[in-house]
Amino acid sequence: MILIKYRDMKLLIDNDCNVELFLKYKEQILLLNDEMIDFTKNLLNQTNEDIARIEKIKNQLSEFIQMTDVIGFPFNMKDAELYAIDHNIQYHVIEISDE
Repeated sequence: MILIKYRDMKLLIDNDCNVELFLKYKEQILLLNDEMIDFTKNLLNQTNEDIARIEKIKNQLSEFIQMTDVIGFPFNMKDAELYAIDHNIQYHVIEISDE
């Protein structure tokens, strides 16, 4: 498995995938991350429109999700690194910067 660290995200993806796939979807993943952070800050006041907006972004990322079997926020509420440790999953860390 590969653990991608980018900004405040940690995503665990399948070894068969490469970082290029992450980079291809990076902007959409960042958008989903921002939307999920805003969403989780005030769960009780979220509307159906808020939920629909997030689902739309996730649907746009369906290819990435299927190809990578991604684990980690914003795709689910799991901490990817802790998940890997807890399940004795071997992984390689790749840190990506904006530079």
